[in-house]
Amino acid sequence: LSAMLTRGKPIRDVLVINPVESVWGLFTTSNTDDTKLIGQLQESLRILIFTLSGLHYDWDFGEEQILADNAKVSDSTLKVGKQKYRVVIVPPCLTLRSSTVQLLTRFIEKGGKVLFVGRKPDRIDAKPDESINRLIELSDACEEQPDEYVARLESLEPRRVSITGPNGEADFIWYMLREIKGGRLLFIQSHDRQNSHTVHVNVEGSRPVVMWDALSGERNLM
Repeated sequence: LSAMLTRGKPIRDVLVINPVESVWGLFTTSNTDDTKLIGQLQESLRILIFTLSGLHYDWDFGEEQILADNAKVSDSTLKVGKQKYRVVIVPPCLTLRSSTVQLLTRFIEKGGKVLFVGRKPDRIDAKPDESINRLIELSDACEEQPDEYVARLESLEPRRVSITGPNGEADFIWYMLREIKGGRLLFIQSHDRQNSHTVHVNVEGSRPVVMWDALSGERNLM
């Protein structure tokens, strides 16, 4: 399993901006409201990333300094190092770097997709700046409700992988899709340690498909 999961490279279409710099700006005060806001930003981010994982949108964090140093727009994708992303999600936050605003604006102008979830930033480089409104106007936006932002994401970027049970997407299963020589590798894992489940797996691609059972070592042509 370790050998398989280090082959090739992961396929992740979604980049989530890390709002840590919004939180850093609040740590400088002892104001009770600021402390409460820190908790709200942290909880909003936690719900967002667990929702994405549970509903089968694999993602990476986008740290703003790394984006400033390494990101560039290539056609309608945002390239960071060796990874390419088709959608950028901006979670609830207070500020974005000017370099991030410029990057996301170029990304949209080239056909990329940006989704603001919940509270929108009104600052650039931690200073109030109305020019950030242009980026927001060019982007998609939705309220901070998981059902709403997942539906909006589905309209922007169809899933590559769908793993469903009786009640829709099986949020107790996480996955990793990797590009490997000669094809693709899909790793799926249940994190329900109490119950067994029967699920339906739908993944883009073509046959043949071989299922590897990491417990038994068996390989079965599907």
